[in-house]
Amino acid sequence: MRPTRIQAVTHHASDDLESLAVKPATAAQLLDCSRNTIYNLIARGELRASKVGGLTRIKVDDLRALLERGEL
Repeated sequence: MRPTRIQAVTHHASDDLESLAVKPATAAQLLDCSRNTIYNLIARGELRASKVGGLTRIKVDDLRALLERGEL
């Protein structure tokens, strides 16, 4: 079976360590949507995000959960 885009991108982050969180722009790229869509999902509480040093980060697991729920 072919890996999903999220699996493929996070696999390249490191051979041993999966990327834990991504920028909204990267999340948009992974989900094939706009950055505004990502920010709207965050604002509506449909996608969790955290601030790390003033920068917004989204856990890869939360992106997977969003896809599994079929909310995108």
